[in-house]
Amino acid sequence: MGRRGAWALAAILLLAAGPAWLGVRWYQGHDLLLSQAPERRASRLALPARESGVALPLDVPFALIHDTAGRLLPEAFSDAGEAEGTRYRYTVRRTRGITLSRAEDGDLRVTTSLVVNGDAGLSGGLAELLALGAKNFDAAADVQADLALSLDENWCPTVGLDVAYQWTKSPRLEVIGGVWVNVEERVRGRVDAALRDLPRLLREAMPCDAIRRQMQEAWRNYDIPVQLPAAPPLHVLVHPLSLGLSGLAVEQDRLRLGLALQARTAVSATGGGMPPAGPLPPLRRVPDRNGRLQLSIPIRAGYDMIRDWLMEQFGRRDIPFEVAGQQGRLRIQEIFLYPSAPAVVAAIRFTVDLPGTLFDTSGRVTLSARPVVERGGTRIRLAEIRFARDVDSLLWSAATLAFEAQIRARIAEIAVYDLRQGMADALKALQRTLSDPARTGGVRLTLSRPSLRLEQVVPEADALTVLGTAEATVSAELRTLPGG
Repeated sequence: MGRRGAWALAAILLLAAGPAWLGVRWYQGHDLLLSQAPERRASRLALPARESGVALPLDVPFALIHDTAGRLLPEAFSDAGEAEGTRYRYTVRRTRGITLSRAEDGDLRVTTSLVVNGDAGLSGGLAELLALGAKNFDAAADVQADLALSLDENWCPTVGLDVAYQWTKSPRLEVIGGVWVNVEERVRGRVDAALRDLPRLLREAMPCDAIRRQMQEAWRNYDIPVQLPAAPPLHVLVHPLSLGLSGLAVEQDRLRLGLALQARTAVSATGGGMPPAGPLPPLRRVPDRNGRLQLSIPIRAGYDMIRDWLMEQFGRRDIPFEVAGQQGRLRIQEIFLYPSAPAVVAAIRFTVDLPGTLFDTSGRVTLSARPVVERGGTRIRLAEIRFARDVDSLLWSAATLAFEAQIRARIAEIAVYDLRQGMADALKALQRTLSDPARTGGVRLTLSRPSLRLEQVVPEADALTVLGTAEATVSAELRTLPGG
């Protein structure tokens, strides 16, 4: 053995024996603890339901309003008559098309420009005798009509109208000193009468019953199959709770009525099981805000994946350690993982090269640790690391106690498993599924700014599963309102 080996043996035996009977009892207690491998025990991750808000924009294309306004206010119309001692005739022509835009207060603004040509004068024989029967006039004006469009609680359109004129050339003339013929009221009256019909015609173009039928189709449960990485087939379940109207947005080529759906959302291993959605509820007003989807989803790391990662970290390389001032080397040959909830257990087969020639040994050490989520992070780490072991050398068993703390500290330092890629893959799969109308019952869901927060680790039978909360801004693309 030599002097160096004998010295190492004496040191190890001294460590194992301890001072008198207290050392013996300490060794016996720790040896019993380290020799008991944890039993196999799996848990099951429960995925809680969340409440989500989904933005459901209903689009009214400008073409619907443009065509209706064009029918009411044609390119040209004429009028003639006699009233209050004057007679008149005129023709009104639109000099440019009807333009739709957003008003300062957010309403829809309809604008056009008009020119007026005609003649007017005093009526009766005296006017004819004095050659004052008619005089020509012309005028021009820019006209704007602001429409406030909404839906009431019965899903019926409401349309407010405010008309304003800016006369660039006033439609009046002086037929004789101090006698003016003012045809502005008649021109405005004719244009106002046409525009006053615009709200009614728009309401008729979007009847309540047709809107309710369309929304009743959307007011239902959704069961969307989804396949997340390393997970069994799952179902995204959506159960509607309420519907609200957040307001009107005027966009480049359409009006967008903002509907907000509140729903209970869940991910489940099985489909169905939701209560009936029931009849379409009355519409209520809600604050204007983006929809927010929340889903509890599982992020799974199979035990084989973790084993391969551990072998990359620890396996097939020498791990130095020190016993009684002497250097030894440990090499991991194989790792087997299994659950022992709330912990995960690694059964490690190894070989050890101890100082000298007589103490080389092999055996198995069982490591038990509780996986926890790092605060605000994407990683899980091992905490509360414990050992049990089964080796072929009593001296190695004693030495294990001496450097157990050293090994535990080293494992705790580097045994951190990063789930960032798995999280990214899960979010991509979720986005891909929810944006496909063929999978979502005809409704295209658009997720933006998705994020995933890890919350809880559960050792399941075949994988280490992490409960994650996925959040994203979400909107649903529906068909246009009836008549669009």
